[in-house]
Amino acid sequence: MQTRSGTPRPITRHGEQVLHRRCAEVTMFDDGLAQLVADMFAGMAAARGVGPAANQIGVDARVFVVDCPDATGAHVVAPSIPASAPAPRTTRAEACGEDRAALLKCLSIGVAR
Repeated sequence: MQTRSGTPRPITRHGEQVLHRRCAEVTMFDDGLAQLVADMFAGMAAARGVGPAANQIGVDARVFVVDCPDATGAHVVAPSIPASAPAPRTTRAEACGEDRAALLKCLSIGVAR
């Protein structure tokens, strides 16, 4: 399933090295990153996922997407989340109306945990 701007990429399965190491920091906020994010959203929709990381599609980058845009519909890319950032007051399940089982499914493993 292709979206207007993204195409799902194959899901990396448990055991692949990219899933077992710290991914590279994002330093370039360019068209390549925009395409990666679009592909990740398309893949998330196709797999009925809720928050895939780039390494789950074989990309060595510290990027993940969550389909829970703010009131404006915007999405955010942050180079890091500081350790001092306040903890969210609601879970994504509460904020987006997802059930807990759906949130725990790992696309790279293929089963709910």
